[in-house]
Amino acid sequence: SVGIGLLLAERALKPIEEVIRAAAHITAADDLKTRLEWKGPYDEIGRLINVFNGAMGRLEDLFSVQQRFVADVSHELRTPLTAIRGHVDLIKRYGMDADSMEAIESEVERMSRLVSDLLLLAKADYGGLTLNPESVDLDVIVGEVFREARVLAKDRNLKLVVLDFEPVRIKGDADRLKQLLLNLISNAIKFTPDGGQIMINLRKSETDAIVDVGDTGIGIAPDDLKRIFDRFYQAEPSRVRKGEGSGLGLSIARWIVDAHGGKIRVTSEVGVGTTFTVTLPHMEEHISHVTHAAVTRPGRRLLRRPTPAAKNNQTVTPPPSK
Repeated sequence: SVGIGLLLAERALKPIEEVIRAAAHITAADDLKTRLEWKGPYDEIGRLINVFNGAMGRLEDLFSVQQRFVADVSHELRTPLTAIRGHVDLIKRYGMDADSMEAIESEVERMSRLVSDLLLLAKADYGGLTLNPESVDLDVIVGEVFREARVLAKDRNLKLVVLDFEPVRIKGDADRLKQLLLNLISNAIKFTPDGGQIMINLRKSETDAIVDVGDTGIGIAPDDLKRIFDRFYQAEPSRVRKGEGSGLGLSIARWIVDAHGGKIRVTSEVGVGTTFTVTLPHMEEHISHVTHAAVTRPGRRLLRRPTPAAKNNQTVTPPPSK
């Protein structure tokens, strides 16, 4: 009985010994690719090995993301530093000039934006970034973003159009929601050629407020759509104007949406345009369409009165009166 017991115990503990050796090998060689093979039944030992392999896969992915993140940060910081160093050398050699100072100031501002975005995402990762949720009128935020979008596009031949516009109230952080929409609008302006159109919709379903930000820009390839929200990812870096963009805006946008319990999705066709759709839970009770028309708050005059066409061909299409 003792001999049989020892034999069974040795067989039972053998997989545990393999796990111990694998963990020791990982520690000694920094090899996160190690996986254990298990051909036995899916019992306690089988589940343990399955969990171990899953943990190793997760650690490998996180380590890979960290390596890529460090490499991307180094690259993004190296570019403006190289430009600043070059202009400083020119100033030392030929003296101060307005162009060099303007270029240095632009690169410093770019680095400041990058560091601010990185700090925001780092706080979001470890839970140090909190929201200040309160009852906010999403239509008011959309109106403010629309006004700022017209300023951003003042030097471009773009048409800004408001299509659907339904007043809706949600619970959220007004500053972060405005940041979210400004990120989406900025992308639309950046990747839409002159003569194109940018559309903003605000509507609601029984449970959610829905914001669409669309454009008639260059579009996104299907393979790139899978990674469009990854940090520092830019589908075609060559199409980004010099000094603009770091690939963090959409990562921040997704975090803001997730923090509000919502969803964000993107549809795009190369050469046709792109539409980002943000869905956020609203605070309003479901009522019939007829009753809704009678009790809903009136829309903001900013988006309801016709606006004369600006010299750069910006126009506004007001929504129908309630």
